[in-house]
Amino acid sequence: MLVESSVGFAAENLAWLRHWGISIHDPIAVHGPAWVRFKWPISVMIRDFGRASPITGGSVIARLNGVPVAVRKGPLVVLGSPLGPHLYADDRDARALLYALTFKPR
Repeated sequence: MLVESSVGFAAENLAWLRHWGISIHDPIAVHGPAWVRFKWPISVMIRDFGRASPITGGSVIARLNGVPVAVRKGPLVVLGSPLGPHLYADDRDARALLYALTFKPR
């Protein structure tokens, strides 16, 4: 299951992730465009232009300036940096990442 945090919107309730030992922390500001470096399921870099939520618990699969912003644990992959806008903009690397997250054998 892929869970994308909407980076701190009040209406979002991801408290159920605590059952899995995963915590999404308060968003941090990203100064200028920065790169989220994914190391799993493929090695790819996705730009982040706004805010990202640090995530703890599970295996870190991506970092932004050294801060873990994506993890996997059991059947879950949790993203603390938005992927959706990149998909909407038809970003090639974002599409490749989504495909790998969705179809990569576990």
